[in-house]
Amino acid sequence: SSWVEQCKRKRVEVKNSIRMIKPEDFFMIYYLRFSES
Repeated sequence: SSWVEQCKRKRVEVKNSIRMIKPEDFFMIYYLRFSES
C-alpha cells in the first residue's frame, strides 16, 4: 500500500479513537485524579 493510503487509514483511526472519548470521560478522569489527592 502507498504512504497516502497509510496516512488516510491513520487519520481514520485517530478520528475513531477521538470519537470514542466522550466529554463525560474527561470529567471522570479529572474527578478521579482530584479525588485521589
